Amino acid sequence: MSKYQNNRVRGLPGELPEGERVLWQGSPDWREFAVRVFHTRFVAGYFGLLFAWTVFASFWEGGTLASGLSSGVWSLVGGALALAVLYGLAWLFARTTIYTLTNKRIAMHYGVALPMTINIPLRCVDSAGLRVYPRGTGDIPFALKGPDRFAYLHLWPNARPWRYAKAEPMMRAIPDVEDGAQIIARALVAAQQAEEAKETAPALKQVRTGAKARKTRKPQPAAAQPLPAAE
Repeated sequence: MSKYQNNRVRGLPGELPEGERVLWQGSPDWREFAVRVFHTRFVAGYFGLLFAWTVFASFWEGGTLASGLSSGVWSLVGGALALAVLYGLAWLFARTTIYTLTNKRIAMHYGVALPMTINIPLRCVDSAGLRVYPRGTGDIPFALKGPDRFAYLHLWPNARPWRYAKAEPMMRAIPDVEDGAQIIARALVAAQQAEEAKETAPALKQVRTGAKARKTRKPQPAAAQPLPAAE
């Protein structure tokens, strides 16, 4: 965690309010980010198939191996350029993306040309998921409470794929994601317990007030009973 000289935490829009503290910070792994967001494996496979098809078509038309390779090499050049652009974008996005968890909120700072920060109060998070990839990286999506939602394009690339109508913010390609997920889970449980305590406090106060009123109520004199009739 890094801080500026005026106690501003990197990745947050301002200074931390009193009583709020940072529990965890993380940024995407740019290589995993390139694979999961920009689908570089599929892009590489596409240009590989294009190269193979070009060479095969050259042989089919009676060409030589040299002519087939010379025709297909341009597919490899195009693929290399496309992958270089995508990996460069992934590096820029990962470098400018910072996920911050405090005891009050989740903050996502991202954007290359136009940086922005979205703040999600922990009380607004309904649930959190976890997806772990082979290298120990992973994604953590957040389902939100209430009717208010972020726009999918506003969140991208920090949005759960294919959730357009009810967009879910998602931390993407986090290194050592399981460690971060445990910290986030504990913070969400603590926030939920705090909200439940706030909701039950007025009811308990009302019950205690009613009990106190019953204790201080003066006893009413018993009603006079009629005397038995003389025989």
